[in-house]
This record gives sequence, C-alpha cells and structure tokens, in this order.
Amino acid sequence: VEKVKSKEKKEMGKVLKAFLTVIWYIVFVLLGSVTFILLLHTPLLKSMEVYMYRGTALIIITGILLWTMLLLLRLKPLKILDVKDTVCIVCFFCCINMVVFTLFPVTVERSVSVFLLSSMDAHDDHIYSKEEIENLLEEDYIEKNNAVDKRAMEQLETGSIEEINGGYRITERGKFIVSMFKLCSEIYNCNSSSLQLAAESEVEEEDDLPEAEVLKH
Repeated sequence: VEKVKSKEKKEMGKVLKAFLTVIWYIVFVLLGSVTFILLLHTPLLKSMEVYMYRGTALIIITGILLWTMLLLLRLKPLKILDVKDTVCIVCFFCCINMVVFTLFPVTVERSVSVFLLSSMDAHDDHIYSKEEIENLLEEDYIEKNNAVDKRAMEQLETGSIEEINGGYRITERGKFIVSMFKLCSEIYNCNSSSLQLAAESEVEEEDDLPEAEVLKH
C-alpha cells in the first residue's frame, strides 16, 4: 500500500511540475511580448526608418533580455527552470512575436488594402467609383505617402538595389531574392501576377536616361 501511495505521489509530483512549467512558459512569453510592445513605443532604434527591421531588431533585443532573466532565475535558491526550458521559452517568444508582428502591425504599416479600407471607412457614406479608388491609391498612397521613396530606401538598406546617377538598379542580391519569390510562388501556387507584370513591364534604356529617377526592375 505504501509503495502504491509513494508511486501516486511521484506521479502527482510530475503532473504538478509539468503544469507549473507550462504556466511559467505562458507567463514569460507574455512578459516578453509586453516588453517588446513597450519598446516599440520608446525611442530605441528609432534611427531605423524601416518599421519591419526595427521591430525585428527589438524582438531580438527582448529575447536576449528575457533569456538573461531566465538564466538568473536558474540560480539558487530559485532554480525554477531547466536550461532547455529557458531556450524553449525564448524560441517560443521570438517565433510567436515575429509571426504576429509581420502578420498584423507590418501589414497595417505597409498594406495597400489597409490604406484603401481606412480611407473608405473615413468616408463610409460615400460610394467610390473604380476611378476614384485608382486616384486615391495613386495620389494619396503613392504620392502623398511617399510610397516609392520608402520602398526604394528599404531595398537600398538591404542591398537589393543600388543607386546610380540618381536612379536605381537591381543588385545580384536583389536578383537572388526575386528568384526566391518565384520559387515560393511555384511551391505554394500563389498568385504571381506581380512577378509576371514586373517581367512584362517596359523601361527606357539606361543610355537614354543617364539621370534616371525611375526604379528599374
């Protein structure tokens, strides 16, 4: 009887430990997420003008801070988590926040659809014609929002394009990225109209535009 009771206690102890470990995972992932969101509202790394790059860097910084805190909690007398738990928690935090960050905030910051819906929401009693929507995108989103300048700057920072005589030309890195886009399009069978339209687009030769200000594809 005593052996049975002892075995039951051990089993209960394992279950309780597993339950507490899950709770710790949730608590620390949430703590890291809140810290990351708060950092987005601070001047930290504000010099990084590309929102997605700044957010990614802040996720990495938060992950390092979180891991440091978890390692401190492993010291006696606390020692509440194993090394593998600290690594898993940081990995979960980084993966979850990276997915959420790129899926929602980055989409809000960059998406044409978000801009269009927001504009229509601001004038919800108006019925937009197709021409009005086209003008809205061209005049407000592209021109007033400096969409071309922003996208060109992003690609310059990543080295996908280079600036030559006031114009832009794709680099080998940029060509590699495009090839990856095409591969992803084929693998996941997604709409590749952007790639097709870009391939079919026509631009003037460089000799005719030595001071080109167009973004060459």
